[in-house]
Amino acid sequence: EELIPVKVDSVSKLFLQSTAIQSNALVLAVLQRQKIAHQPVLPDSTLNLLNATLLNNYMVYAVKDLDTAFIEKAYRLASHPSNEVYSEALKSTLAHAYYHQGNVSRAMAILAELGYLSQAMQGEYNYILGLWALEQGAPELAVSHFSNAVETNYKDARYYQSIALAEAGLRNEALKASVELLNQNDSVVREIGRQLQKILAAPATGLSSLSDFERYQFFRYRVTSRDTLLFNQLLNHIKNAEYRALACYEMGKRQLTMGRLGLAKKYIGLARNETSDKQLRQKISEVEWLIAESAGNYKPQGVEHAAVQFSKPARLLYEALTSEEKGDSVKANQYFNKLGYNNPFFEEGILAAARYFGRHQSHPLQVYNLLTDAIYLNKHSYRLLNAYADEAGRLGFEDYAAGAKERARELLLRK
Repeated sequence: EELIPVKVDSVSKLFLQSTAIQSNALVLAVLQRQKIAHQPVLPDSTLNLLNATLLNNYMVYAVKDLDTAFIEKAYRLASHPSNEVYSEALKSTLAHAYYHQGNVSRAMAILAELGYLSQAMQGEYNYILGLWALEQGAPELAVSHFSNAVETNYKDARYYQSIALAEAGLRNEALKASVELLNQNDSVVREIGRQLQKILAAPATGLSSLSDFERYQFFRYRVTSRDTLLFNQLLNHIKNAEYRALACYEMGKRQLTMGRLGLAKKYIGLARNETSDKQLRQKISEVEWLIAESAGNYKPQGVEHAAVQFSKPARLLYEALTSEEKGDSVKANQYFNKLGYNNPFFEEGILAAARYFGRHQSHPLQVYNLLTDAIYLNKHSYRLLNAYADEAGRLGFEDYAAGAKERARELLLRK
């Protein structure tokens, strides 16, 4: 059905005293992608059906723009014993608010808890967690969540599970999962399964028989950061410059995650030479800066201008380092606290925070605890495991250090 065009904000102002109408107006604003100038006043403790619905609808409407103070107060309301009946719905929306705010750790913790407690919504919560993990570059974690969602037969979970398995380099498992997609009712999913099966089963000697897009997929699912010879052969077969640029860009990021800064710089440079796409060149500029920052030079020439368009995590890191350089300890502490605890998948931020608090830590275990929290969620990070092992060794926790070093060595052989 077609939506009747209406000025939602103008109409809602006529009924400011009606909670129900304001709640419905927010839903309509979301559907019609309109702005509405109304923020609900949060009660101190107890919610009722009307203002709980209004609060939830408002948070859905403004999920990407909610400030920290509002989110924290809403979370306290959702956690109040008198609001137990509304708690799950509100907290699931708040998880999305935390995620868009950049607090990935809190968002995932909330949704994981809800998935554990809610039998009815377990599949959906795990599905969302899987999507977030993929977006954060953590396919191994995504595999776990999508597998849980598959057990509940949640829609699209099986398809994304196949993608996550392939992204994680689990070729045999991914191949088996791609074959299962061939039996799905959706023709698009069947075609994706066929394509995945073709790429996962293709011999490395058969690159000439693949299209440029398939060669790019072959790189994503079959080439590790150690396979530089195979990668160079693959590049020679790819004729499309944008696919070559994407492959080089992603290979550069992989080398950065493994701490190979020289190779990372090489491949990111190749990516820049191959592309004229403005969006990709901005991403390349960000990774170039992260490589420089990892090497101890966080202010290469021209970065002040480029930093304006960095992603939120990279921009936060830039502001943190700039504040420290200027001697603004208050801002530096605020920024590095966010970097250290909000997103363990932004490894440059975690490592920078660990270095900062190593110089300014308030208690002997501050850095150790920070890294422990990070690898609890980001279990497959080569650099974080090594940083944790070094800190554990420094504190005399030899068994923990040895265990982390062994896990890091396993990743070095696989990624």
